[in-house]
Amino acid sequence: MSNAVSPAPKKAPLKQSKRNAIEYAVFLAIPLSLYLVFFIVPNVTTYVYSLFKYDGFSNFEFIGIQNFIRLASDRKFGMAFQNTLVYTGATVIGQNALALVFAVLIVKQTRINSIFKTTFYLPAIMSSIAIGFIWGFILDPNLGVVNNLFKDIGLPGFAQNWLGDRNIVMFSISAIHIWQAVGGATIIFISGLLTIPNELYECASIDGANKLHVFLKITFPLLRPVTIINVVLTTIGCFKSFDYVYVMTAGGGDGSSHVLATWLFRNGFQFREMGYASAMAVVLSLTAAILAFAQFRLNRDEKR
Repeated sequence: MSNAVSPAPKKAPLKQSKRNAIEYAVFLAIPLSLYLVFFIVPNVTTYVYSLFKYDGFSNFEFIGIQNFIRLASDRKFGMAFQNTLVYTGATVIGQNALALVFAVLIVKQTRINSIFKTTFYLPAIMSSIAIGFIWGFILDPNLGVVNNLFKDIGLPGFAQNWLGDRNIVMFSISAIHIWQAVGGATIIFISGLLTIPNELYECASIDGANKLHVFLKITFPLLRPVTIINVVLTTIGCFKSFDYVYVMTAGGGDGSSHVLATWLFRNGFQFREMGYASAMAVVLSLTAAILAFAQFRLNRDEKR
């Protein structure tokens, strides 16, 4: 009886592999083209425009770094930059602290667990423009709900010009930003909490550790990676923030509530100084990139 020899597997035809390569190239070309058109080209153009005096239409004169030198002596740009830092700092701290509390409440089986599950993320799906208009009415110094509530309960001294007082306006806008964005940060923290092994908590309970020690020694250190992610995302989001400020204050009458994005917009589209606005955009993007890099680098160094 002769032993049958199974035929060797046939190699894919050359035409088929070429066809696959073409299909892969087509699928890659679509997202790469969109990335090139909507990200690379605008960014390169912005860096080029920052070296020119340009009104957006015809006047196009090379002036080197004069736009950046002008930024250094622009008082309103300095105020907008300071407002952006205050706004970012308040939002990063407030949003992530509140998000961590919400995440712990949702992960643990508590009575208010089901309420948080259905309500904490609702503001995140709303339009930021609509939120700006709504909160603008709520915080109105004369007709707003907040001030009238303070007056009705006998605390008129707590009524403030929330969006007109330069000392508190950035904190007011920051609170609104936190109210909307805390849901997304909470989800990231929940994903981090779910990766922590329960055995660690059981061992800590056996050793007699209280809840505060468990949080400080186990939960918070193991949440460091997702905390860095949240901090970076919040920082970048605050530096890009435009809608809240523009809708609720438009920068204020004296420019006291401008942030970098709104002051950039005003110079570029109202004053027709596209070159100068592009220089602001360069400073804005580089500052956000440096802060994000520093935060990731800090996290990497602490892991070593």
